[in-house]
Amino acid sequence: MFTIENIKDGEIVHQMSLLIKGFSDNCVIAHTNILVSVSAESERETGGGRKQEWPMSRGCFKALVILNPGKNDIIISNLSVGLTTISVNYLPVAQTPPLHLAILVAHDSAEKIDFPPCKAGSIADHGTLGAAIKKLRMAAAMCQALLAEEMHAAGLGRRSFRLELEDGIDTLRSESMYDTRRSALYRSTIKVHVLRTDKTVAEIRRAEGTPGHNELLEIFTKALETEEGLFGPKGVVAGLVLDSSYDASKDILSGHASFAKHDPSSMSVGVIGSQLVYTWPRFSEEVANCLSDITGNEFNVRTTNWASCAMSQGSFFEKIGHAFGIPLEATFMKLGHWQDWPKHFLPHPPTKGEGLLTTDDNVKWEWSLEDKLRLLGEPHFAHPMDEERDSHAPTIYVRGQAGFDQLAIECRAGIAAAYLNGIAIHRMPTSKPLRQLVISFMTLKYDYEQQEALRLKVLSMNGKHVDLPVWKVVSSQAPVRIPGTEMYLRRVNAGHPMTKSDRSWAAMLKKRDDQGQMVRAHKIDMRVDSRFRGVGIYYDDGIKVDCGKRGGRDAPARVITLPKKVRICSVEVAYSEPTRFVGMQIHLSNGQAIGALNEGASKVTLEMKPNANEEIVGFYGMNGPDGECCQFGILKAPKDAPLPDSLYDKAELQGGSGSYYDPDNDRRGSVTEEEEPSDVDEADTSDDEVARQSDVPMSWGCDDEYEYGNEEAEFYWDDEDDDGNRYYYEYGYE
Repeated sequence: MFTIENIKDGEIVHQMSLLIKGFSDNCVIAHTNILVSVSAESERETGGGRKQEWPMSRGCFKALVILNPGKNDIIISNLSVGLTTISVNYLPVAQTPPLHLAILVAHDSAEKIDFPPCKAGSIADHGTLGAAIKKLRMAAAMCQALLAEEMHAAGLGRRSFRLELEDGIDTLRSESMYDTRRSALYRSTIKVHVLRTDKTVAEIRRAEGTPGHNELLEIFTKALETEEGLFGPKGVVAGLVLDSSYDASKDILSGHASFAKHDPSSMSVGVIGSQLVYTWPRFSEEVANCLSDITGNEFNVRTTNWASCAMSQGSFFEKIGHAFGIPLEATFMKLGHWQDWPKHFLPHPPTKGEGLLTTDDNVKWEWSLEDKLRLLGEPHFAHPMDEERDSHAPTIYVRGQAGFDQLAIECRAGIAAAYLNGIAIHRMPTSKPLRQLVISFMTLKYDYEQQEALRLKVLSMNGKHVDLPVWKVVSSQAPVRIPGTEMYLRRVNAGHPMTKSDRSWAAMLKKRDDQGQMVRAHKIDMRVDSRFRGVGIYYDDGIKVDCGKRGGRDAPARVITLPKKVRICSVEVAYSEPTRFVGMQIHLSNGQAIGALNEGASKVTLEMKPNANEEIVGFYGMNGPDGECCQFGILKAPKDAPLPDSLYDKAELQGGSGSYYDPDNDRRGSVTEEEEPSDVDEADTSDDEVARQSDVPMSWGCDDEYEYGNEEAEFYWDDEDDDGNRYYYEYGYE
């Protein structure tokens, strides 16, 4: 009997191609290589779908099955092992946007691709446009099945992209080549668009692709745009450049295409050239042979056909991932992991030939958990039964009454993993992720020196990941001790530090003048255009202190006066992407609100306000290397508590930084009020609507504790050093 490892009987799947993995514990065949027959019967195909032979090695097998909508009975058989049947229900999902397939063809093209003489012939022809269409369909089906299994293995559900379908002859199975009952083969099949360009073959083969200017990408994109309405304004397209070619005499790839572009606001594409496509299978029966073909020829830049197939199909899969938003740095080609491509579809590595070959069964060719979670956030990978997932990124803040007690991480969507300098400190089953994770400062101090560069990466279940410098997060949120008391100034901030070159700043609503007397701030100038540029604080002694880079005259000023006995109740900031602030608004206790949140541009807003027993006494934040504000926050003090003048002498609270930044000046960022440009207008935008939803990652820092529903984590100490000091926080569910 066969045992199926990755599919349960009666399981529902949403993709038409399914990769099955199984084994037999029959000791007779455990050390032999045999063939296993696999067929799929459905209501449309009874009496046995056409059987396909797949290799079985050391008792294990893999098979790629093409499903029909509805119930499919998959029959696996072998004379020595027996017969096993498993049912799978294929439920197509029409609501999600599809991945489109396209082939670019020059207007004077001969509609041929490179292929060796051994693959020529009427039935076995591998060099025509028709053959390229079949091969592209099959490659897309293989990528769809593989990605579904990779996502399933990560606990994210068996999900993959949907392929665009049309009614036509199904070419994914070999019967389409010779079966005379054409009507029996007429069903929904994967659609491939043929894009005609006004460029000649010579122009395409002369086109070059460089990081700064990719001519082939421009040609391909322009051809897509001419087919208005076929792909949608935000479509994702994967395909081939048909007229690419390999010149064996010069050992040159002409019209070499291997590019990808991800653009959430427009078209996204992932494309490769057709030079090695002749090594690809046209239908599922050819998959095993193509991935174990050790022959080679002059059309190959590798010495074996399986290596060429693995390299080019792997590159195609990689470009699809990039088109969906996987970072371009994540490449298997550079690491040589393309050699592992056959292992996903075969139970053994390719046999020894004259070319490169894999040497073990360990598969290195797979997307990281971080990348898979990015895909999870794309609409193309949604399932009908998915629950709505919170769209906010993880919150990271310092928690503790007296300062450095714990670094707390919270995420409403769920925390999939957390890493310190690339080393995993937390991995939970993605089916039940934590919402809270705490790292004690004893752990950080025990394992890392504070001067050592330390980065915390947190992976969120919604794909909104955060990568932060730990010590900067700690220092930017550490409470400030009020001299002579047991009280602290506490902090709430938006944004996060990015690099070691970020410049911090802070400014209080009171300061000491040149005569040593305390003077108060009497107005605040906010500079907001398409982005929030920063604020300027005006004091009674005529000095203005910049907080953040406020921009020049072109940034409109929103000025709010601060009458005596009137307090700042709250500050709202809006952002549209990480550390990109697009608006700010200040609310006063007299009901006045000044600023602009740029409703049309913002994705989310955050209101920073003190608790009932606190009041806002200052601002703080950071500027990135480009001078833009990457963090903005408020300083809170106990309400009505007398604050000693010595508090305002603390270096960390004196002056701001921005366009006038001077690290050697105690009043850095400060100018006299007379130097301020005169085009300052008051504005009241208290009626602005506030956008509350976000699909953009951001990290908010706060020293207050949060509660998210009933799914709170229970934390307990685990592990002790030789002195009995607990130095690591463990976590579990209540």
